[in-house]
Amino acid sequence: METTTIDTHDADTAAELLALHRAAHDADQPDNPGPCGVAFPVNLRHPRPGADIVHRVVRRDGVIVGHAEVYLPTMDNLHFAGAEITVHPGHRRRGIGRALFEAAVAIAEGAGRRSLSIGTIAGWEDGPARSEAGRHFLTAMGASLALTEVHRRAPVDYLDPAEEERMTAEALAASEGYETIAWTGVMPRELLEPVARLDSTFLAEAPIGELDLEPEKIDEQRMRDNQEATLARGIFCCGVVARPIGSTEIVANTVIGVKTEPGDVADQWITLVSPKHRGHKLGMRVKLENHRQLRAARPEVKTVGTGNADVNAHMIAINEALGFRTVDAWYEYQITLPRG
Repeated sequence: METTTIDTHDADTAAELLALHRAAHDADQPDNPGPCGVAFPVNLRHPRPGADIVHRVVRRDGVIVGHAEVYLPTMDNLHFAGAEITVHPGHRRRGIGRALFEAAVAIAEGAGRRSLSIGTIAGWEDGPARSEAGRHFLTAMGASLALTEVHRRAPVDYLDPAEEERMTAEALAASEGYETIAWTGVMPRELLEPVARLDSTFLAEAPIGELDLEPEKIDEQRMRDNQEATLARGIFCCGVVARPIGSTEIVANTVIGVKTEPGDVADQWITLVSPKHRGHKLGMRVKLENHRQLRAARPEVKTVGTGNADVNAHMIAINEALGFRTVDAWYEYQITLPRG
């Protein structure tokens, strides 16, 4: 089965791919927010800094029915590649997924990568029913499960105001030697470098299972480039950082993003506390403050979604206290290259 390249700057191709991804989303996870029509074509035209993106598609009667997107890091983890495979629900079980998988492997091998990860959504505990077909497919392709990330969602106003005040007071008392800085839109320039230093530790501190990843080297310019890419995608951001009083070192960071579509759903991005500063309820403090400023800045937002490794008990406990409840899970599989 033939896979072909695409012109990522062609508007008709972008619209066709968006329709494909929306059809797959509606079949696989209809109760989750769908692809954003504003961010999607920008992602095609201008990949985020730090990676090359290679696309392959399968067409039937001239229409795109399958899409593989292969992510090749260019700054860190040059041994690694990631991929996403999407097949139209009306064209599954016809070899399209296998052809795209093999194309992704060939691209990763051709780029000299030793590991390739591909993820799929499926059910988790008492969350909504999800198909297990993606997991069965990746296992059949010889990939092994490397990381399970559980998705949860919470109403942004889940906490009773009195309970929120109690929790905030408790966090403030536990972290009285620290101060917080809140921001919306774009992170203040003076925070970029110290936040970059903290964020560079993320892959060393956050549970990543068996994924063959090394810590990233993030600097101020990389932070600035990522912010510009986020703005270009029409994504609103707000965040809160914490630092010891009298210091410029950032020791806690949390960021929430809101895509243009659907507009009433936010995504919790990074939340990270430096290991030397844990035990002071900084994670809870910055998240509580960020939820509060999100409600003020974007009152149309009703829910916030988040994802945590299934073994990240501490962050899961914080999120559950904030009202997050299970939706589903993302299962990241990995293969070692070259195969055979």
